Amino acid sequence: MILLLVVMVVGLWGAEVRRGVLLGRERGQEWEPETLKVVAEAVKSHVGLCHLVVVTPPLHSPRLRQVFKFVRAGAAFGEVVVTVARGAEGERNEDLPSAGDFKNVFGYPSAEGAKLSCRAVVLVALTPADTDLTLSFVEAAAMWRLSDTRVVVVGVQGGAERALLHPSLRNTVHAHYLALPLPQNASGTRAGGGGVAVYGRCLYCGRGGEAAVYLLCRASGDPQVCPLAPPAAPPVDMQGHLLRAVIMAYPPYLLIERDKADPKRYLLQDSPDRRVLYALVQTLNFTYEVMEPEDRQWGILVSDKDWNGMVGILQREEGDFSFGLSPHPSRHKVISFSTAYYQDRLTILSPKPEPLSRHMAIACPFSVGVWLVVAVSTASLGVTMWLLQRACAWLYGERAQGTFSAFCYSCGILLERPPAHIPRHLSGRVLVGWWLLTAMVLTTAYRSSLAADLSVLSFPPPINTFQDILSRPGWTWGSRGFHGSTYMFFNMSIDPVISQISRGMEILDPEAGLRRVLDGRFSFIMHQSEVLVYVKALYEDGDRKGPFHIGTTRYANPAGNAVGTRKGAPFLDAMNKRIQGLFEMGIIDFWIEEGNSILARQRKLKIHNSKSQGSHALSAPPWLAYKNSGRGEVVLGLEHLQGAFYLLFLGHGIALLFLVVERINITLTSAKPVL
Repeated sequence: MILLLVVMVVGLWGAEVRRGVLLGRERGQEWEPETLKVVAEAVKSHVGLCHLVVVTPPLHSPRLRQVFKFVRAGAAFGEVVVTVARGAEGERNEDLPSAGDFKNVFGYPSAEGAKLSCRAVVLVALTPADTDLTLSFVEAAAMWRLSDTRVVVVGVQGGAERALLHPSLRNTVHAHYLALPLPQNASGTRAGGGGVAVYGRCLYCGRGGEAAVYLLCRASGDPQVCPLAPPAAPPVDMQGHLLRAVIMAYPPYLLIERDKADPKRYLLQDSPDRRVLYALVQTLNFTYEVMEPEDRQWGILVSDKDWNGMVGILQREEGDFSFGLSPHPSRHKVISFSTAYYQDRLTILSPKPEPLSRHMAIACPFSVGVWLVVAVSTASLGVTMWLLQRACAWLYGERAQGTFSAFCYSCGILLERPPAHIPRHLSGRVLVGWWLLTAMVLTTAYRSSLAADLSVLSFPPPINTFQDILSRPGWTWGSRGFHGSTYMFFNMSIDPVISQISRGMEILDPEAGLRRVLDGRFSFIMHQSEVLVYVKALYEDGDRKGPFHIGTTRYANPAGNAVGTRKGAPFLDAMNKRIQGLFEMGIIDFWIEEGNSILARQRKLKIHNSKSQGSHALSAPPWLAYKNSGRGEVVLGLEHLQGAFYLLFLGHGIALLFLVVERINITLTSAKPVL
């Protein structure tokens, strides 16, 4: 037991001696204050008034504490210090802050920091292990999403490329490395050259437009000799850097075809998005390769955080940018977008309203209420005239008129065929006179309205909205299979009308949908670009009008369509400025109109029949043949006057019915026994 205590005391004493020797050695190898003043001045000039985060390993070393002191001295604004501990080998580092913790500290600063226009990070890493540790924290904290963050790494000589070319800084535009000289040894000499070497990193200055590290300057104690200037605007010359473009055909905005020599290679045809791409290539000086999603999807959320299609490729950073994506709010969480420069809205294609049936044309001039009033007034006049004749017969001892005769008298006046005789008494003449005036107004109004109704076609209201579709009994509707933002528009909408439309949607290809529309009682929901290609290009040449009604209401995601990029893409701002300039000058709108015309002409040439001398007739496909209703002189035909003949047939039927009733009455009367 005593021997064990002796061993423990000797071990503790030896460890204390070794610790004292090491501390004394590190104290003798600290940097001179003049050298570290360069670090403080560089941090101050580069960081400015940015919200600053200092990332450092545990400050167990005096040299680390010395550097950290001067780094903090260069901060002009309050900083946040994040100490990153190193976990045991093969174990997860529980002390490594998560991305959420980092965002709370850096991405979303306090109220004071939120007023600032920039962010900055200073990494203190004096050994290769510290460099890997601090940059692993930067990667885990997803700082690559913030390409405009100013990064300064404070290390020793020989570690510039290891730090500045680390994958965690792949999107950082402003990155510098302050290489401290090797500290003095006990004799006062240095193993390497004196002074602080300042290195910069250019994203696209290396071979093939890759990132490269270069020496800016070397300072020897005087902070003003090698100042680190504040960062300028991001460079726009990418010097041939290769970008991966994720595309899908989207006529007429983007047209692609496979290369016949190499089926895996895609060729971009002349279209508005290709012209935008070429404008970006000329401005930013980059090269590109084209790829298409294997699942041929635009991108929808398939799990809590994973997307498929083009959005998923950009989310996983397997591609750099894409065209035709709609900046839906849920997509903004995983990718970035430029300014939206066009909108391809949805519209409703329905059968053109057919003229209303003419069998009731003779009744159309008056409403049902007017006809009821006319019928009641005619009957009332007959009854009133009969009562008046009965009263006169009682007063003057004359023979009274029958009820049926009085009713026929009122009907004759209404039909402008009054009987030849008129009442002898003044009261009857006054009554008949007022009825003649009323009948003249009614018949004049009826004749003029009937002439207008027979010469001008009447149509039911067309379908312009989703509500109009739902209000038509027995009406059906469909569309082609929507993907991406259009799919989310129908399936994520809280509008009950849109939800009901989505549930009853039939999936058809455009040509089958147009056939169903021509069959009647069916509407097809299409993008405006598809309407231009499939309908207007064929049916609206000159004065010719097609058999379809294009709804006036447009439905769309208000965000429009834009260029999508992976999160943190350093070239997004430059792309966005170029696209914004093209849009404001109206060039993109001009390209879209021209692209629509080109695609329409190409489609016509494919379906039109060749005529003599090389001309082409503008004729629609056989299955889209329709009867064009002109607006020339109207000649009244049987379809206009069929109601009059229906009345004639009805009169024959009523007369026949009365004949049968009279015959039965005579038969019953003659069959009675005579008493």
